[in-house]
Amino acid sequence: MIIGIPASENNITCEIDDRFGRCEYMTLIEIECRAMKNIQFIENTFKDEVSGAGQKLCKFLFDNKVNFVIVPELGPKAKVALKEVGILAYKKDDISSIEEAIERFLKNSLESYPLEEAGGLRRA
Repeated sequence: MIIGIPASENNITCEIDDRFGRCEYMTLIEIECRAMKNIQFIENTFKDEVSGAGQKLCKFLFDNKVNFVIVPELGPKAKVALKEVGILAYKKDDISSIEEAIERFLKNSLESYPLEEAGGLRRA
């Protein structure tokens, strides 16, 4: 399974970025047998988009086979986009670093982030 976490820098001890669609980096962590197998920090090329950065990042996550995200906040369009592609979200809450987020995920101690239904939003 693969977890996506927005990061402010490209290292495992950095803080989780407070922005989802406009984060500096997206961390992709591959988990196998309840342990971290691989980690990548990918620069978010959508962060400077005029609109739709979160939706485009959701598509990127889907294309990279991400199963879960750990996030501080999500905009309404990103919530819909995640739900549509089947990526589950968890709340960052008081987690300070990427490393801590991974540890808490592996311990099943994260709260689910409710995602919106698609009703009411325009589709491109």
